Amino acid sequence: TGRSAVSADDLHGGGAGWGFDADAETSRAPAEEAALDALELEQLLKMADAAGLPLSARGRVLQEQRSKRQAKAENLLLEVGRIAAKEVEGLSEGQASAKQRAEERAAELNEQVASLGEQLADIIREQLAAAKGLVDGGKSRRAAARAA
Repeated sequence: TGRSAVSADDLHGGGAGWGFDADAETSRAPAEEAALDALELEQLLKMADAAGLPLSARGRVLQEQRSKRQAKAENLLLEVGRIAAKEVEGLSEGQASAKQRAEERAAELNEQVASLGEQLADIIREQLAAAKGLVDGGKSRRAAARAA
């Protein structure tokens, strides 16, 4: 009377039988996220391509900006090389200042390329994580971190 026919040992014979499966899955997710965080942009692009994930609209814009700035930086470095080839004969004041401006602008563009690459890598990581089901309740890791 008032007692259950099921004993505690029957319910929890191998330890607590509830809640541990869900915890085990979430403990694997950070390890998979850490693995994605360790990858470089080129590796992430290859993984996304292999998984058949197209870049988001924002990702396409970032990739286009990145490639344009990369091309500009390469052109500036070519110009610096052309000017430097004339150094043997001596550079005029205008050539020396043009060389310095080109070097500074190339360095600035390279910083922008690196920043855009990081942003693009974050977008791809989020897409890959979402595709693997690592995103919590439709929130990205970035949004989840802001909420915490």
